Amino acid sequence: MTGMIWRYLLCSLVLLPTSPAIAAWRVAESDHFRVYGEQSETQLRERAALLEDYSALLRLLTNGTGDVAGAPRLDVFLVGDIAETRPFGRLDRYVGGYYTASAGRIAAFAETGEFGQTILLHEYTHHFMLGNTGVAYPKWYVEGFAEYFSTAQFKPKTIEFGSVSRGRALQLARGNWLPLTRVLARDPQLKGGEEISAFYAESWLLSHYLQRMPGQTEKLRAYLRAVAAGADPLAAFQQHVDPDIRHFERQLKSYMSSRDITYSRFDRPAATPASITVTALPPSADAVLLKLTSLELSVPRDPAKALAATRAAAARFPGDPLA
Repeated sequence: MTGMIWRYLLCSLVLLPTSPAIAAWRVAESDHFRVYGEQSETQLRERAALLEDYSALLRLLTNGTGDVAGAPRLDVFLVGDIAETRPFGRLDRYVGGYYTASAGRIAAFAETGEFGQTILLHEYTHHFMLGNTGVAYPKWYVEGFAEYFSTAQFKPKTIEFGSVSRGRALQLARGNWLPLTRVLARDPQLKGGEEISAFYAESWLLSHYLQRMPGQTEKLRAYLRAVAAGADPLAAFQQHVDPDIRHFERQLKSYMSSRDITYSRFDRPAATPASITVTALPPSADAVLLKLTSLELSVPRDPAKALAATRAAAARFPGDPLA
């Protein structure tokens, strides 16, 4: 079932102070995730259940892929400020969440709240795509696919996906566009936050158009097959989607303000509720958990200083198992 989605309005996010009663680290473990956060048990259960629902939706929409034998749970860290996840480094101020993998750990990081939830679904989509397809996708499609699906909404009786990305639509409505030739390029060579934001917004709209407009899905598949086989992304787009990039760009901008943008809604299938276990972490978690995680994921600029800081933090909790 499809319907018009321009009724969605940009909403404001209200940050509430954390209650001292729940300001302790916990981890919620489900079939596919370990969700860490300084939140209540109820909040962590809800977030883990949402991720399980979203994982099931992606498997449903990609013909059942997604369960790889022996794959570990994905570690997810929810924080009040994303900068907390890089105690020995620095994040760009435009980053609201990220996904990263190394020999030490595979993890996703996001801020709490509605915006952080959307980012978390976006980052998990990367994990799902990279872990289950084995295909080299063009950069715009990697981000556009994640943006397209991360607007999913799970309601008691229905599931919706393909809704408008409010933030991305607002960026485009303000005229924040890059030339489509750059978006489609193998290396868009993005410079600064404005160009990065424009790239994400156009990637979302391009993915939405090619996923939903009649006659475009087969073109998209042919294009992706060509790129996976080694073709230049821009040349492959001209061969399989539209040889006239400027014409297609005008078409895309027209789509942005048309009545053709739709989303999908279907009845929510009956399912066994996700099995979720919540455990309180030791008192040292606030001091050492993100430091340890950061060291597992990358080598800091000053390893000796980072190690000393971590050891000093752990020394404050003698006998604590995590420390």
